[in-house]
Amino acid sequence: MVYDDDRTNGPINDMHYNNNQFYHSSGVNAGIYRDTIIGLSSSASQLNDLIVVRNNGTFTDKGSGNIALSSAPRVGVILAVPPQILTTTANGDTAPPTLAYLGYAWSGGSATLNGQTVTGYTGVNSAGTGTYTLSVGGTNFITSISQAPTPAATFTASGTAPVTLNWSVTAGTFLDVAIDHGVTIPSASSGSVQVSPPADTDYWLYVITEEGGIAKSVNSGDTIPTLNVPSTVNLLAGKNYSVNKGSFPVKNGGGGTLQWIATSQTPSLITMDTPNGQTTTQGTIAFTLNIGSLSPGNYVGTIYIDAGVVGNASVTVEIKLVDILYKAYLPLILR
Repeated sequence: MVYDDDRTNGPINDMHYNNNQFYHSSGVNAGIYRDTIIGLSSSASQLNDLIVVRNNGTFTDKGSGNIALSSAPRVGVILAVPPQILTTTANGDTAPPTLAYLGYAWSGGSATLNGQTVTGYTGVNSAGTGTYTLSVGGTNFITSISQAPTPAATFTASGTAPVTLNWSVTAGTFLDVAIDHGVTIPSASSGSVQVSPPADTDYWLYVITEEGGIAKSVNSGDTIPTLNVPSTVNLLAGKNYSVNKGSFPVKNGGGGTLQWIATSQTPSLITMDTPNGQTTTQGTIAFTLNIGSLSPGNYVGTIYIDAGVVGNASVTVEIKLVDILYKAYLPLILR
């Protein structure tokens, strides 16, 4: 039964009933509609011709295209709420796996849910992922519950002075994104922004997706290289050798790639064998001593290391030159 609470001189109920199918156990001529003003029960065919007229002159054509069924229809509906099960939970919620709920209803016969008989014409069940079929007299109504993607994102830093922060949401339905320290970025699932932070600054990326939130951090120092070389190198050289060489380590104590140029400040004494290089962790700076015309004694040279925006350093090379330098090779004995 459909009922309209209309008023003769009150608010207008302008509800229309078009192209509906009605079933009543008393037959196709049974009353299925009642209105306060007309005070009678109308069948589906009568509803198609019904015009409700009010005392104030307003009127409403209540319906068209409605039909009365001679037998109960076999109809059903099944819905999953939510249609995806989240892999993450809010703080305080129980740990996954969570469940969704199936809501279903039918009429016009018996029904089964995934092959199991259900009664009462309505029901609500908790359910996990999968496909669920409500079968009513051979007619199937289907819904499915899927596993929502686990939210994921990447957050990296590259370059030096300024540092470029790069982000990308790789899983999840993107909603919004933000970076702390007052960094302004567009609301986009991926992008980059340049910052000029103090050394060793932690930046946090916050991502909101329909499936949950993500927080990731990156340190600006992860991409800023640092120059580490010894302040002094001590060498013993012999005039009995046609070539005397030396070297010292160069270390990158930060991230990224350390690019450097090594220049001899005393070229008459020191010639660079590796005048430049790129170091990710540790390398070697090699040089040759120019001692052919020198007398035995103590000499001091300087090598200047320029690493650009990272900094620079000077290495003092202290040389003790002797007439004859003997080299002894000891056997290595293992047990």
